[in-house]
Amino acid sequence: MHVQSILLRFLQQLDAAIALGKTVRSYLPYVLGAALGLLAAFILSAIFGVGGTAQLLLFGLLPAIGGATCERIVSRN
Repeated sequence: MHVQSILLRFLQQLDAAIALGKTVRSYLPYVLGAALGLLAAFILSAIFGVGGTAQLLLFGLLPAIGGATCERIVSRN
């Protein structure tokens, strides 16, 4: 239920940003990279059975690094 409310709030903000004419497309590479980083974190956590502080670091750093890397690659082209 909590995830649904967060997703609903995000979509409402996205609609508001589009209605105001703000460019939301500039965030797309970062969001895509963050999603890929999160997927990598899930996979690595499942394969190696990471837990505790290492799991927190994994789930905190990989989405941030993935988002920044993807955004930088797209901005170069």
